[in-house]
Amino acid sequence: MTIPAFALPLDRAGAVEVIEDYVRAEAQLAAAPTAPLHLVNIGGGPAPDSLNALILLHKRHPGSLASRRTRIHVLDRDDQGPAFGVDLEHVRYDWADTAVLDRALREATSAGGMIACSAEGSLFDYGSDEEIVANLRSLHGGTPPGALVVGSVTRGGTAARRVRRASGIRVRPREWDGFVSLVQAAGWTVARVIETPVGYHVLLAKAGTAWTR
Repeated sequence: MTIPAFALPLDRAGAVEVIEDYVRAEAQLAAAPTAPLHLVNIGGGPAPDSLNALILLHKRHPGSLASRRTRIHVLDRDDQGPAFGVDLEHVRYDWADTAVLDRALREATSAGGMIACSAEGSLFDYGSDEEIVANLRSLHGGTPPGALVVGSVTRGGTAARRVRRASGIRVRPREWDGFVSLVQAAGWTVARVIETPVGYHVLLAKAGTAWTR
């Protein structure tokens, strides 16, 4: 997960914990050692969060990636960030039009395999309420029952405003209850949240599915 330079130690610890949850969920599918692994990254730039997840997966479960094809699908309106990656698939994407996401998900699921999604420092931080719900609905409809979404949410409050002023980053801060309502409207539930002074690191599971740490 991308951790900005101005992040507090608690931010960094929270981000790492959510990545570990993300990795644990994928590791549960070790019974299919040759199944393709697709990481769908919305607004991911060079996709460090997806790369970090793969590094942790390899470290904790050596050999788990050796016999499977792994592909990172980066959906981003910017061409420069994904250009830093080797073997990343960059799909130009404006999250106001989810048809592109729908096509990417159909391609990723066509051959079976595992899918995990992330939206770190992107959709939940900068998108409108309508865009968040639309993208989560696409992810819900286009992924298997056990799919997960990890991401970051910028919170309101004095500490968060101070950081935003210092960094110059323009985000859309959200109150927690409001974000949860958006998640639920799209058919997801918050399986885990790490709260920090400036935001939330979240892991989402589909409503009605069993998920345990």
